[in-house]
Formats: sequence, C-alpha cells, structure tokens
Amino acid sequence: MYKRGYFGIKGLLAVFISAALSVNSMFAVLAEDGCMSGDQAAEDYMADGYASDEYFSDECIADEFLTGNNAAQHPFGENVSYTLSGKTLTLSGSGYVSRYCLPEELPFNVNDVEKLVINDGIEQLDSSLFEGYENLREVKIAGSVKVIGNSAFACWAGDSALEKVELEEGVEELGSSSFRGNKALKSIILPESLKVLGGGCFESTGLKSIEIPAGVEEIDLGVSGTPFNSCVDLTELTVSAENKKYDSRDGCNAVIETATDTLVAACRTTEIPESVTALGPMSYCNLFFEIWQEEGEHVFTVPGHIKKIGERAFGANLLDRIVLEEGIEEIDDLAFWNNNITKLEIPASVRYIGGGIIDIDEDEYEGVF
Repeated sequence: MYKRGYFGIKGLLAVFISAALSVNSMFAVLAEDGCMSGDQAAEDYMADGYASDEYFSDECIADEFLTGNNAAQHPFGENVSYTLSGKTLTLSGSGYVSRYCLPEELPFNVNDVEKLVINDGIEQLDSSLFEGYENLREVKIAGSVKVIGNSAFACWAGDSALEKVELEEGVEELGSSSFRGNKALKSIILPESLKVLGGGCFESTGLKSIEIPAGVEEIDLGVSGTPFNSCVDLTELTVSAENKKYDSRDGCNAVIETATDTLVAACRTTEIPESVTALGPMSYCNLFFEIWQEEGEHVFTVPGHIKKIGERAFGANLLDRIVLEEGIEEIDDLAFWNNNITKLEIPASVRYIGGGIIDIDEDEYEGVF
C-alpha cells in the first residue's frame, strides 16, 4: 500500500504566510534605516521582479541610489563609465555594475540603445540591470564578467528585440531569469568557462537549439524551473560529451544528471532513455504540449523504468491525459498540476503519492483510489 503525502491548502497558505513575513521583516529593516518607507521598499521590490540580495546591499541602498543625485555622473557605479555612440552603449571600468537608478531615470533614453558592449575589466552585472531596454538587439559581454545577475536582460512583458548574445570565454554564471522572455533570441553559444545555469535563465526565449558546455556543474531550478522552461521552440538540447556531471545519452534531447540517472531538463523532442530512472522536479514543466500537437487529445506516457516523478515535473502543460506505466514507485507533490487531467490511474507499483498531483479534489478522482 502506498503512503500519501500532504500538500493541501493549509500547506500552501503556510508557505505564503512564511514568505510574506520574511519579506515584510526585510522591508521593516529598510524603513528603520531611514532609506525608504516599508511600503515603498515593498513596491520597489515587486517592481524589480523579485530582485536578488544585491539589490538590498549597502551599496545599492545608498542615498545616491534612492535619490538619484549621483545618477547622471555614475548611473552604473562609481568605478564604471559609459559612452553612448549612436545606438551603441559601452560600459568600461572595473568591478560591479550596479543598478543605481531605474531606466527612466538614466541620463539617456534606453530606447535609443540597440547594441551593448561590456568591456574587459567589469566583473559582475547587477540584477535587473538592463530590463526595459526594449530595442536592444545585440549584446557582447567580456570574459572578465564572471556573473550575469538575476533578470539582468529579462523581458517580463511585451516583445523584445534581443536576438544576438555573445558571451566571451571567462563568463561563469548566468543568474535566474537572466535572459528570460527574449523571444527573438533563437540561438546562443555558451562559453566553455560556464559553470552555473540559473533557473529559467532562458525561459520563454525563442531558442531552437543549445549545447551545455563541458564546464557546467550546476543547473539550478529556483522558482523559475529549468533554464529552458517554456522554450516551446527548443528541439535540440544536448550536453558536451566532456561534461562530467550531465549528459544527453542516446541522442535523447534532454539533460540528464549522470550519477543519478535523473532527467533534469526536457524539451518537446525529448525521448526518455531506458537507463533513466527519475524525472527531476519541473523537468517537463511549462512545455505546453497543446502547442506541439494542435489536434486530438494531448497525452503523455511515463514509462515503467521511471521510478520517481519529481515535484511539478509536468506542471502547466495543459495535458488532457497522462498514462503511468507499471513500475513507477513515487509521485511527488503537484506532479501534474495545472493540466486538464480529470482521470488518473495509479499503477499498483506506486508506493508514495504526494499532495495535489492533479487539480481536482481527491473525492473527484476517477480510477485512482
């Protein structure tokens, strides 16, 4: 007999209440410091796309950042200079490029910028740094830049123009949602120096193919899911044969954690190899099966050699039906959340079922219990 997990509405409320208390406490600290009101801190935080800790660092909550007094002279930080020649914005200097002011407060119109060059010497790009540069088409980033911050080039609404990104050797980390939403971005070559892919770093882009380089040693999920969440045009997803942590065995068009035989990121052409024993959290999340198959019932079959289906593995795909073959042993919380599934047959081999695996009350399940 299988065990039931518990992830009901009380659990969800507890998570949200805990998160809210933590955020409110942080805003209260900012208010006590005299930097801004708690309400203003919360408003700025939300507007900034849930900015990372760097947003609230001593440097970034300095008076110059809040009042804009220093924006005209040093809009990107005291050690960073900029030039705008025609439609090309060039940043030079050293260290950390900060988001000292919002796009509308900059001493130039961000809509005039079509090309961005980050010169050698810069080491890190702040979170949300180039959000709002709607006409930016081309980006070139020097290898001295080790970290590209969360949402640094993200597009959260509407269309973006960004279609070309050149990352020189030396870049090591792409933060969560760093290039999210840039639908004009169809391809990118990742440098061999890259070590970390943040959750959703290419979410909702127009990528058609990508190879994970040999140096990548961490593929993060975070709130945004896999780096390729909602990449509905992605059909070629491969890993360098030299990578020691991940692989794309048997031409499967997926990313697999080698040591655990866990599929961690899929695309719409993924074929699950028989050697794979688990589907990782959010591995198939937000791939929107109805876009791939316009007619008929949208069905996915999980083969019996898969022993574990991770949390939210198939979330938000609008599937009509999912077939679970005999051999599956564990189904984690919200595994098939936000689909059109009204009936789910659980094979006898299953020993654990998490909470909220489909979007109807347990007493409305058909053919399950």
